[in-house]
Amino acid sequence: MGDLPKGDYFFIIIPLFTTPPPEAGMERRCVRLRRRLQKAFQAFLVFNFQFLIILNGLVF
Repeated sequence: MGDLPKGDYFFIIIPLFTTPPPEAGMERRCVRLRRRLQKAFQAFLVFNFQFLIILNGLVF
């Protein structure tokens, strides 16, 4: 478990909460969902990084 890249945790957690889509549209739906999650995760990381920089600026 320790050597998984961070982004993959999403793809472990999400199937627990979603019902599996019908076989036909499954591939496309997964790709779309994955892309949306990656964008959200990137935005989250960027926001955290900026927040840390601002915090460092205030502290030091």
